[in-house]
Amino acid sequence: MKNLILTTAVLLLLCGCYSKYDDTRASVTLQVPPYTETGAQTFGCLVNGKVWANFGATIIHPAEGIGSRADTNKVRVTIQWPEQGISNDTAFSVSATYSLIKKGKTERQEYMSFTIPKNGSLVGTYRLGDSARVFRYQPGVLYPGYSSNARNPFVLMINKDSPVQGGSYHIVSGRFYGTLYNYELTDSVNIAAGVFDVKTGD
Repeated sequence: MKNLILTTAVLLLLCGCYSKYDDTRASVTLQVPPYTETGAQTFGCLVNGKVWANFGATIIHPAEGIGSRADTNKVRVTIQWPEQGISNDTAFSVSATYSLIKKGKTERQEYMSFTIPKNGSLVGTYRLGDSARVFRYQPGVLYPGYSSNARNPFVLMINKDSPVQGGSYHIVSGRFYGTLYNYELTDSVNIAAGVFDVKTGD
């Protein structure tokens, strides 16, 4: 019984702490990260001239409805293999999140990601525009998303893809820029000065 009371008290305390979580002041000084090739796990750009970068935390509410926690946003890197027998290629993906939370309430929750085929080294310049080579920007759950378009390809340049520690992971770094369009091609956003520097297992 004592353990139950103690556990409940700790969970309620955590809820109270996260309800006060606020990163609005830190967001004022947010900058596009510098270009690096060290595996710094950075991702950022200008969206219509305004700074966008991997930032903040996502508040997670467990299914049982108690013990909310703020999970620090991280740049995520994945390598996906297609179904066996379809292709020998793999897909390399990077995604980042921008969250702005004021006193425990999410004010902004935005996502960016890109996916390209991986067949050997990733170094090179890619023109993104179809489902296999795509860049996406989702400005919020209730807002229409934007993606690269084949008619006006989005440019992704990978300058470094180097194995480290005997190939146990890779450092992949590059730049990106271009215009993204909504599904109906009636709206667009301009992405400029994009940089990323990630570390991933191979």
